[in-house]
Amino acid sequence: MKLLILLLSIAFVASQSPVYRREEWKIREKNAEILDNQFYEGIFQTRIDHFKPLNQNVTDFIYHVNANFFVHLGPLYIYIKDFRDNSTRFIEDSLLVDIAKDTRAALMTFDMRFFGVNRPTSDTSLENLELLTVEQTLADIATFVRFIREYVANYEYSRVILWGSGYGGSLAVWAKKRYPNLITAAYASSGAFVLSTYSFLPFDLLEYTLTPNLEDRDCRNRLQQAYQTLQDLIDEGNNELISSRFNLCEPLDTTDPHEIASLYELSVRALTNYVETYHSVGVRNFCLNMRAILADPLHSFARWIVHEYGDGSCFDHRFSALVDRHNDTEWGSYGTNTGQRQQYYLQCTQLGGFAVADRYTWIPQNVSLGHHLRKCNEIFGREFDEATLNSAVRTLHTEFEHSIEDTLYTNGNIDPSRFFGRLYEDKGISINIDYHSKSSDLGSLHLNDPYPLYEAKRQIDGLVREWSIFPTAESN
Repeated sequence: MKLLILLLSIAFVASQSPVYRREEWKIREKNAEILDNQFYEGIFQTRIDHFKPLNQNVTDFIYHVNANFFVHLGPLYIYIKDFRDNSTRFIEDSLLVDIAKDTRAALMTFDMRFFGVNRPTSDTSLENLELLTVEQTLADIATFVRFIREYVANYEYSRVILWGSGYGGSLAVWAKKRYPNLITAAYASSGAFVLSTYSFLPFDLLEYTLTPNLEDRDCRNRLQQAYQTLQDLIDEGNNELISSRFNLCEPLDTTDPHEIASLYELSVRALTNYVETYHSVGVRNFCLNMRAILADPLHSFARWIVHEYGDGSCFDHRFSALVDRHNDTEWGSYGTNTGQRQQYYLQCTQLGGFAVADRYTWIPQNVSLGHHLRKCNEIFGREFDEATLNSAVRTLHTEFEHSIEDTLYTNGNIDPSRFFGRLYEDKGISINIDYHSKSSDLGSLHLNDPYPLYEAKRQIDGLVREWSIFPTAESN
């Protein structure tokens, strides 16, 4: 079941992209016609370490731009990527692309430091990963904005709008807060802003993910029964039945809490990944599959995982296998290619947000903070302690917790991680979308979109257009 591991490690799969030419893109006059082949790949330089004055070493980062619509004085829409999203699809086909046709904006994006092709060091050793922080990444974004504003020869008045999904959405808003003189506005789709070292909410909120106006009202009960049966089998030491149901490569060690937690995490992530992709339709399909074997919900659940993600091979649930996949420091290894090693580093040192569960959560199981910290220790070869991580998370949260103007936050109401987002806003605008999960609002506006999604996109469209208006002499 290698496919399951791969699908759960890659957030987005890029569709066929246009050809990006490695040459300078030209700034056209205001009345120039819209084209369809103005896709370019460029290079900008950023400092390897922004916070050491005596270290002025720089590295080349690649960026991509869709200049099909762009004319002189047009706005600049910069997409900030989520973890493990190395594609260019949101500057090729999305709601912001549709808006850019009318506002005559340029759309651009680049891989964050240590992700995708932008690799500032020779490998991802622990020493080198110390250059991977939120602050360094925000400084890269500021460097890119300055570079682009100078490139279009309109440094003072360029309307710069950042937008992003997940972690990219968080970075977009944080960059707006830290560099307000550079960035006009920021739009975060399913961004995380309520930071904590760990939380029970992602596992607990699956209960509500499975109950949004569905025909099968006891779907949540079936999943709960499945995990209760799994817990009973673990307590009995019945690893043969568990291994058979989930097609495990090796029998589950029912005495090892880390092996148990690893199986639990991967099985829950299979469901949340599916819901993130298919939203309420995915919930409905999952619930129908949970009725496959009415008398045995665990069998139904395991059958769904094997059918949905199986590729004929077995499912390697082992904690040691997870560590092995992510402790190789070389570029080109599984962990660095998927970006999951880098994501783990950020979680272990600054972001936190570890999902935990115990026997009192809605789906009873034992995934402790200690399990996650051991994962950090094993992958990176050093001790990570709760107190230090708590302090780092608190520092980040304190700096960015306050609301700011000219920001937009969207959240899916069936996203198990929605309570990490800004559901209500004083100075910005929050839009909570019924029957949808993560970042459903990024795609183009269609007449056949469900009403809550259609209305959300319509509001986003209006706000981005308002932000994009070039300031006149009278407004100054």
